[in-house]
Amino acid sequence: MKTNSKISISHCLVLIMLPLAIANIFLSGKLTQEFALIPIKVINYLELWRLITFPFSGGSIETIVLFALTFYFVAPKLEQILNKSLYLLLLFLLICLQGTLQTLIFWKSELAFAGAGGISFFVLTLYALLNLNKSITFWRYRPINSLLVSFVFTFIWVIGLLIHTSFSFQKEVYITNFPDLAFGLLSGALTYIQIIFAKKVVSEDSKRQEPVPNFIPPPPTAKEEEMDYALVDKEGKSEQNALPKYDLSAYDTQEMVFTEDRLNQILDKINEQGKSSLTLSEIIYLKEYSKTI
Repeated sequence: MKTNSKISISHCLVLIMLPLAIANIFLSGKLTQEFALIPIKVINYLELWRLITFPFSGGSIETIVLFALTFYFVAPKLEQILNKSLYLLLLFLLICLQGTLQTLIFWKSELAFAGAGGISFFVLTLYALLNLNKSITFWRYRPINSLLVSFVFTFIWVIGLLIHTSFSFQKEVYITNFPDLAFGLLSGALTYIQIIFAKKVVSEDSKRQEPVPNFIPPPPTAKEEEMDYALVDKEGKSEQNALPKYDLSAYDTQEMVFTEDRLNQILDKINEQGKSSLTLSEIIYLKEYSKTI
């Protein structure tokens, strides 16, 4: 696979979100308060921007680390598979979908859902399914299977979340973070199924639209033409098209020499003047020639 010297969309997102996450820490969670997805504020106060700004509002440390690792190492490879425009559109639609679903499910909740965990798990799931037997290279280290990479990233995130919850005693961390895992896994699997189905439909359509070559019977060979004329009286054709009938029993054919030039002359005569113009010797020549075929 050729490398692209231009910076990828995934790396651009890392350069945007990481400074915002660091700034949110120094601002004591101010960005989370203003831009996180808080369902009750979306419904009661119509703060609709929260439906698409929550990935940029910081989030837990585990989610920030997961996003940085995923979008630095894995997402650029998925971006190359899908192409940049489709990839960017897909991420935007997923953010909108996740924000809408979580608002509808937790519509009375004042919990703040923040961070890009949902799209991180989506990228890990979809890339792993599309490349089950392929590996990911981390700088110059030994390549690692893509499915194993997705599992390790998810495992680190879960362990970090458990440790975070154990020390902070904040049970709401589970509620605000595990929807990311569920959404990412489910959306990634469904997108993979849609891609496979779309490829199958396109393949079937292309097969149906392939032009069927018109069958053109091959031109008759020299032997077929010879048989057609030489055996015409044996095929039950009408008397009008049949060769004239003569008594050939007294004609000596043992010393007759058969050549293609002579045969072609007789056939040309038939084409120009008709079968009735043949002489007795020509008729005998055709009949005897047919016996040698």
